Amino acid sequence: MRKKTVLFLILFLLYKIHCFAQVIVGVIINEETQEEIPYVNIGVQNQNIGTVSSPKGEFQLDYLTTKVSDSIIFSSIGYHTQAFTVDSLKSLLAAQHPKVLMKPKINFLEEVVVNAKKGYLKKYGNGDGNKRKKVGFGPNDNLGREIGTVISPQEKDALISKVLINIGVNNYGKIKLRLNVYKWTDNEIGERLNKKSLYFDTELKEGIWEMDIEKYGIVVANDFFISLEYIQDMGEYGLYFTFSFNKSPTFMRATNNSKWEEITYKNKHVSISINTVLSY
Repeated sequence: MRKKTVLFLILFLLYKIHCFAQVIVGVIINEETQEEIPYVNIGVQNQNIGTVSSPKGEFQLDYLTTKVSDSIIFSSIGYHTQAFTVDSLKSLLAAQHPKVLMKPKINFLEEVVVNAKKGYLKKYGNGDGNKRKKVGFGPNDNLGREIGTVISPQEKDALISKVLINIGVNNYGKIKLRLNVYKWTDNEIGERLNKKSLYFDTELKEGIWEMDIEKYGIVVANDFFISLEYIQDMGEYGLYFTFSFNKSPTFMRATNNSKWEEITYKNKHVSISINTVLSY
């Protein structure tokens, strides 16, 4: 009798989980060109639930909730952000077999003016880190997970020339990440400074990964925040970067729509080994 009761409880719990589980599947399309949009951030507002569309614009969002009023956000540089409730998104996908249309947005890029009088480069960041200390992306992380650090140059008004990242362990072959640059104001991560999506790939297993971003014209006036975003499922292993302690703080968020949280260890700042070369 006792075994039957336990079995009933297990089946009941599985049934309840099935009832509450939501799986939303679709493809994201450029409204004007009808082409698929890759690497769009999709997530439930203010929750650690989200994903990123595939190179072909396909997505699958899995989550547990009882709220049909939850807001699901679709965002990508160069497109107008879209927001739907669970019910409205399901209805839309059912009607459009199953497409989410995103409208392109015109970004007026400001002219990049670099002071060429000094004409020198300077490196700022957290150094090379400790090879025995690693932080990064694991097999259970959501697509859209970001990790980054604050960069504090001693001089103002510079063009970001290069980003240098020390890979501690790359258990994959070729990896691809998105690089994001944000304002850092009043100890908070602000608006994104890059007006174009920045994608970089490498097959480097260990060592310094150098990203040349000078051509994108990202000018920083003060402190800024730079991050790496996990945009493609790379399998069951991990990609980790070295870090040290008590330099610039490191922050991470589970998805594009969740809150940033500082990473600490035994009350020490974790300082991921991200460095930049600035041009003055």
